[in-house]
Amino acid sequence: MGTGAVLNWSGHPAEAVRWLEAAQRFGEIDTLAYMNLGIARYRLGEYGESLAAFDRMLARNPGRMQRLMARPIRAAAYARLGKQTEVLRERAIADRMSPFFEAERFAAQFGTEEARTAVLAGLREAGFR
Repeated sequence: MGTGAVLNWSGHPAEAVRWLEAAQRFGEIDTLAYMNLGIARYRLGEYGESLAAFDRMLARNPGRMQRLMARPIRAAAYARLGKQTEVLRERAIADRMSPFFEAERFAAQFGTEEARTAVLAGLREAGFR
């Protein structure tokens, strides 16, 4: 899983997906790996697959940090899919968890300018400021 995370955060989401899915086939995937898979799939424009990875992560009762990472990106993915009801639900959960959430600050944590731009655009589309 470590290689998949490094590839994901260093701007190689397609390679990260290959590593993370291989780990999944061997049963070596945990909530952090699902989080990284969700992020990588989002960055590849695979919004449905991103949501599925986050669903698997959330079903395993992850820690607060992982939930705080998942909810805004889930809202962004739903926005990209045109599912406004789901956007509002995810944004409401994110707002309760982090009432002072700032889209630009959140996006700034991603390792490349391309990733930051893609995440920020989705967050803005989902209504985050």
